[in-house]
Amino acid sequence: MKMLNTFKKTLTGLCLFGMAQLASAGMISLNPTPALGNVGDTISVDLMWTGSVGDYIGDFDVQVNFNAAIASSFSINVDPDCGLDSLCLGLYGSGTNAAGLYAFGVSFDSPADLISNQDILGNTFRLATFEFLAEAEGQTALTLTQTTFGNENGEAISPTLQNGQICIGPNGCANNVPAPGTVTLLGLGLAGIGWFRRKRV
Repeated sequence: MKMLNTFKKTLTGLCLFGMAQLASAGMISLNPTPALGNVGDTISVDLMWTGSVGDYIGDFDVQVNFNAAIASSFSINVDPDCGLDSLCLGLYGSGTNAAGLYAFGVSFDSPADLISNQDILGNTFRLATFEFLAEAEGQTALTLTQTTFGNENGEAISPTLQNGQICIGPNGCANNVPAPGTVTLLGLGLAGIGWFRRKRV
């Protein structure tokens, strides 16, 4: 019985250690956000890797969903900084589908070469650059979905994901500001409640 308890504790410790390793695996972001432009413009958005100390990326596969009525996919350039593969000779692919666009890359570097290359780049570089054509005024979210990432050894990692946004036109990112009449009514309502409570006391 004592041996079984020791085994359970060891197994639990290993599981927690593994989850801690996954949790500390850098960040994937879409920059800039929001990306701004006018109808007819080409807007570039970078898929960025930012690694913490000891965090490296050796492969990725992402889907980016967006509203094609606001911005349509124009072009995709995978590993433009040669950060994933030091010679830019990795296995790369990209394209579009009904939900949006996708891109993937796999490094052919040895783990030592990959680490050295990414350290030289400050462990921050572009995994891909997406270009969009601004179709109509408004805004669309850029949402990272169906994501898979691996480290320098091909082991799964779970980086923090930061989605993006595209805003087209001078009012593309305008917040929904209430009309002055709505604010006035709200103020009168609050004043009425305050007056009513004061009279009751």
